[in-house]
Amino acid sequence: MRHQLKFFHPFLFAVYPAIFLYAQNINYFRDNVLIIPILLSLSFTSLVFSICQLIIKKIEVSAVISSVLVLIFFSYSRIKETIKVTDDIILFILILLFISGFIFLIFKYKNYLKHLNKVLSILALILITISISNTTFFEIQMGKFALMGFGDETVESQNSQSL
Repeated sequence: MRHQLKFFHPFLFAVYPAIFLYAQNINYFRDNVLIIPILLSLSFTSLVFSICQLIIKKIEVSAVISSVLVLIFFSYSRIKETIKVTDDIILFILILLFISGFIFLIFKYKNYLKHLNKVLSILALILITISISNTTFFEIQMGKFALMGFGDETVESQNSQSL
């Protein structure tokens, strides 16, 4: 079980954009708005990871490649803005070249995959933790959490105002 948790980072990277966007726009959305985007992200990542696993057959490599593909998928528009490419076909070719080069490097330096998976898992956990912490601190400040009996009045008054 512990061995399998090392390769959980593609799923954490998939959940991160939804949690991050929620944390940035917490004033406008309720908590339940996260369910569908997270389920869709996890489904997409499961599909990508399964395909990689079927093709490559090594979980260490499949996890890293899946993480890179998920990160590219969720960062596509940001990549397009950053490198200022107007034609989507050129951007697609550049991304394919990047992925090909990355896969080549993975197979060339496969001795370092254990460390790379560990670093990716830690990085994903840090990103998720920061976003969840920001959300939690905001919720506490707004009185949505009733900690040790405090904040109950605020929650009730917010609920009555939203009706």
